Amino acid sequence: MNNIINNFETYIIDQDKLINSQIIGLKYLELIKNKLIQEILIKENKDILDPIKKINNKLDIKELVNKEGIKLSYNIEFFNAPESLKNYKIENDMMILIFQGFVNLEITDKFEKEKKMKFKLSKNSGIVISKDTIISREIPKETILISFFIE
Repeated sequence: MNNIINNFETYIIDQDKLINSQIIGLKYLELIKNKLIQEILIKENKDILDPIKKINNKLDIKELVNKEGIKLSYNIEFFNAPESLKNYKIENDMMILIFQGFVNLEITDKFEKEKKMKFKLSKNSGIVISKDTIISREIPKETILISFFIE
C-alpha cells in the first residue's frame, strides 16, 4: 500500500517546502488544499490520482510533515458502505478533500447551537475546518476522501 501512495506523499512534502514556514494552522491547510485541488484534481494528475482510486479500504493515519509548529498527518478512506456521523467534535484543525463521490456536511455554529450550515462537497472539492467545530456528515458508498490533520 505504501508504494501506491508514494507519489502523493512526495508531492505533499514538495509543496510543503514551497510554503513560508511562518504560515501555520488553518492558513497552512488552506494553501495545501488549493494546491492539491489545482494541481492534482483539476489537472487530473494520473500519477497521483490513479493509485488513490485503487484504494478499497481505510489507510491508517500517517505523519507527513513535522516542522516548527506543524505536525501534518493524513488518512485516506474508501467507503464500501454508506456512513453517517452525527454531532462529532473536531479535535484538530483539519481539511477534507473529495477524490471520488461526495459528502453531505453539516456544521453547527459555535455560538448558536441551533444554527447549522449545510454543504454538499462533490468530487474535486474540499473544506478546511477549525478544531472544536461540531460537524455531522453523510457519506455514500464508493466515496474516496482524504483528511489532513494538524496537531
